[in-house]
Amino acid sequence: TGDMMGAISLSMPEGTAFQVLERMTGIQAVELDDFVRDVVGEMTNMIGGQGKRGLAPFELRLGLPQVIVGMDYAVYSPRWVRHFWAPMTTDLGPFSLDIGFDLHRKD
Repeated sequence: TGDMMGAISLSMPEGTAFQVLERMTGIQAVELDDFVRDVVGEMTNMIGGQGKRGLAPFELRLGLPQVIVGMDYAVYSPRWVRHFWAPMTTDLGPFSLDIGFDLHRKD
């Protein structure tokens, strides 16, 4: 929220999420538990916070991340949102970043 409205989505398979947890905390995961969900949410906060600094003129305010676990879900956004999707492969595993903005919003 702010002068521009948008959303960020970070998607990864559970193996990548396990690797993120281990790299950030040293904890080895064997299931998708609260630790894994918390670290994925924190990673999303870190990416969103860095983006917010880069877009400071738009006075963005970040909401709390929502972590969705599973394969059977749908995320809806208004059709006027412009999306930028970036699939990535890292030494932790694959993930994708989807950023969507309303480029025309002015309150």
